[in-house]
Parts: sequence; structure tokens; C-alpha cells
Amino acid sequence: MRPVIIVPAMLVPGNLSLANVKKFLEDGYYEENPDGTMSLQAASSVVQVNRRIGNRQVTFDVYDSVTNFTESRWQRVVAVFVNGQDWQFRDWKNGDSKRELFARVRGYYIHFANTQIPPVLNTWNIKRLELQRNKRHHDINIRNNFWGDLEDFLRREKFQGCDF
Repeated sequence: MRPVIIVPAMLVPGNLSLANVKKFLEDGYYEENPDGTMSLQAASSVVQVNRRIGNRQVTFDVYDSVTNFTESRWQRVVAVFVNGQDWQFRDWKNGDSKRELFARVRGYYIHFANTQIPPVLNTWNIKRLELQRNKRHHDINIRNNFWGDLEDFLRREKFQGCDF
């Protein structure tokens, strides 16, 4: 069973979607306006991202919609990229309780430096990842920061039963 990461369904500047998540999480390069990949990725509704964790190659399933999620798939959710809007959670199981959600899974907000951050994010247990608009060579550092933080999170006791 592969772990699950959820990204917002809509691509906004400084955030991730199915169109740019693979290039960012695997290659360490953030694409603001991915050309040609939007329709290709959107048609698949799931993207696989590979990462070496310890001595194992792990494949993560990345979704941008939780519609029709089974209980099994909900249990495999390990990370959520948020866009700072409550409507992102309207179809979620227990979508009203961000406290409960972010106690069980790791939340991330990726954004460009010097952009206004939605105030609601201060009440959610999430990690902010800040991209530099004019220093694209730093993208890989942000990607490494994400993976280091997620790997630490996955090593916690509650995820010891996962297949990592």
C-alpha cells in the first residue's frame, strides 16, 4: 500500500498541483506555469512520486481530490499541501476539524516569499515552505526541507506500522 499526498486541485502561483508536483518533489524544481502538462496530468487524477527513504524506494500516490476516497486510502494519507482556503476541505472526511486532520497528517503550505499568507494558516498545524521567486536554484533546498520534515514525521511512532 502506497502512502498518499494530497495537493490543491487548483494551481495558484507558489503552490503545487498535479501539474507541477512531480517535477518539484522529485527534481527539486518548482514550475509556476507548467505548459502542456496540465491537461496530461489532470486526465490521470493521480501522479506517482518516487523517493528513497532509508534503504527503500517508496512510491507516493499524489491526488488533488478526495472524492471517492476509501477508508483504506484515507488511512494512507501522510501529507497535505494546503492553499489556505477552507473550501479545499469541503469534501473531506472530518473536513471541519483541521486540528484533528493536522494531528494525524503533516500539513504544508508552499508559497512565494513576500506574498500575503492567509491568516487562517496561523491556526493550523502546518509547516510553511517559502520559495524565492528570483532564486530558482534554491528550489531544491525547499524540496529537501520538505522531504526531511516528512521523513521525520513518518518515523514517529504512529506511522511505524506503515510500509516504509
